Amino acid sequence: MRGIIDWVARPELGCATHRPPVYAWPVSILLVVLALACSAPWVVVASRRWGALLAVPAVITAMVLAIILTLLVTPFTPVNLGVVALVELALGAAIGVVAVSRSGAITRRGAVAAAWLWLPATLGAFCWLVVRVLSMVLPDGSSIAWAMSGDTANNLYFARTILGDNGIAIGAESNPVPVVASALAVPLALAHLSPSSTPSLAIDLSVFAWTWSAVIMICCVAMGVVVASLVGPGRTVTRAVTGAIGSLLPLTWFITGLPIDFGYLNAHFALALLLACWLVFLASDRTPAPALTVLVALAILLLLTWTPVVLVPVAFGVVVAVRHRRALLRTRGVALATPLVAAVAFLGLTATLTAPTYFAQADELAAGGHGYPATWILAIVLIGTALLSTAWLRTRLAVPLFPGMSALLLASYAALASTLYVARDLFDQWTAYYPAKLAWLLCALLMPVAASLLVGALTINRGLARSTLAVATATLAVATAACVPLGLPDNYTPLQPADRILTGESWHTGDDAARVIVALADTGGVGLLWDTRSTDEAVINFWAMDAAGGHYKGVTALRAFAFDEYRAYRATGGHSAQSWNELCALLRNRSVSATVYTDNPELQRDLAERCTGSEARFVVGATPGL
Repeated sequence: MRGIIDWVARPELGCATHRPPVYAWPVSILLVVLALACSAPWVVVASRRWGALLAVPAVITAMVLAIILTLLVTPFTPVNLGVVALVELALGAAIGVVAVSRSGAITRRGAVAAAWLWLPATLGAFCWLVVRVLSMVLPDGSSIAWAMSGDTANNLYFARTILGDNGIAIGAESNPVPVVASALAVPLALAHLSPSSTPSLAIDLSVFAWTWSAVIMICCVAMGVVVASLVGPGRTVTRAVTGAIGSLLPLTWFITGLPIDFGYLNAHFALALLLACWLVFLASDRTPAPALTVLVALAILLLLTWTPVVLVPVAFGVVVAVRHRRALLRTRGVALATPLVAAVAFLGLTATLTAPTYFAQADELAAGGHGYPATWILAIVLIGTALLSTAWLRTRLAVPLFPGMSALLLASYAALASTLYVARDLFDQWTAYYPAKLAWLLCALLMPVAASLLVGALTINRGLARSTLAVATATLAVATAACVPLGLPDNYTPLQPADRILTGESWHTGDDAARVIVALADTGGVGLLWDTRSTDEAVINFWAMDAAGGHYKGVTALRAFAFDEYRAYRATGGHSAQSWNELCALLRNRSVSATVYTDNPELQRDLAERCTGSEARFVVGATPGL
């Protein structure tokens, strides 16, 4: 209870003595509140004309795209990019309120139908929020360390680059997929504005953890709505139950545990956008022109998030344009100009941002395999389930299911073929990084789509589904079977995300290691551990070297030592002879003033013999942060 009181009263201190600060949560709450205030009135206005299935993804897509496009301009202005984003959200909320007052209220029938679909799908998001709050008050919880594995350092580096440029820079050496970094940069910019003694790395890590949590919660809602979207008419309770169960899918190891283990934040961003593409396509028959515009906008965001999957909204857009070509040709004015402007923006960003960086960085796309399991067999099972269910529903629902599945599968095939072609010179291109990651991401998309088709097929016929319990059991059984860990990398133990966070199963020592990292980053110099009792020495040194300048400031010696030693320690579980040589090279570097923290009183003498010429300072038995 004392920890909870301290956390509420002084959030900059965290809630327990072994935790790093969680200062960024007020900034995160402010942004979430403003985003909801901005989107809610526009969802009401758009739902009245298009229905909630299209309105919700349309409004959120427009809001995110507006901020991204604004960040392309802020580098040429002196105004802080976070302040610009706040003003933009506030203006959007104010104009939205005016628009609601002039448009008239949404019909009661439409509001009730939307509530039965969208509100139950918030169950997964609520559960994740509870887990995150509990992680900050439970003694063994992991409030920060869970989000610090793998590519987290790279994501923070790209976000800090945007902060340094005060927006998104364009050029051959720039980040070709800046959406994720931009989502981090906006709250970082606001958090850094406030005068505080909190170490900047602690702020960055807190922002990272809360931003990732927000995207996971969005995935929960989107996946729940997708699973329940095809439930037969009149089955409101069944729709609510299946939506609630579907919203729990992102809290499984397969959807969220795996990306957390390797720090793949962009996976959830891409998944949320792909789920939105499917929902927009389902609503496209009613309002083809707005749906086509939203698909183009989603294509822009996916182009700037994880480029290979941009073919999915493009394929959906082609199907919508062909199916409704006569109606689209009859449109005039704003209804015609909007998709055309969006298409021009898509082509412009492809030409100015994606294409130049692709040709400049093409060699990096042929990376070897690591991280993602082989999901090819799972993909076949999901595709078979989806196709069989589509065949059953094709003539029973007024939804373009067959064209949609055809577009999704063809786009997936083309995207996979392109990544396999890029990795063609590797020893085993089927386990290469980008093909394996893309196959996993498409499986994560196909899982709720296949579940929704199966549930729709069950509920369309009263003889096949006599109760909500039967449908819920079927949904849960399919989801559980699909989430069984298959084809895992060697020496890898899957953990459910909630278990990892609530029990502190992040690295070996969880937030204790994160506290040491924050303390080392706050020393003002280069601090590292060697021969301590910490079982997380390698990952602590990795972050300490990065924070001292290895990644953010381009100090080559620190960056090389961080990555090489981290890989070596993970492979062997200790310091090899090569590790000692690299440590000596670092300590001899005149541009690096290092402090070595150890629990071995003989280490200074050993290093004096091994590393002649070193001027490092040694501290015995006093690891910072513990």
